[in-house]
Amino acid sequence: MSSESWTEERDRLVKLLDSVRSGSTTHVNEDRSHQLHPTTAVDITALEERLAELNDRLRVNDAN
Repeated sequence: MSSESWTEERDRLVKLLDSVRSGSTTHVNEDRSHQLHPTTAVDITALEERLAELNDRLRVNDAN
């Protein structure tokens, strides 16, 4: 398990999504298998959903 915070994970996902959308990144290794897989629409959707979840958590924490 990584010691990455929610903020660090969010920042990493933002950079990854920007890179995928720009075409700079065409393969990902989000499952930590050490094998790169071509990015698909499903991968991008999963990253966007995780990013939204992190943003929600961070907003709730900031509100408290």
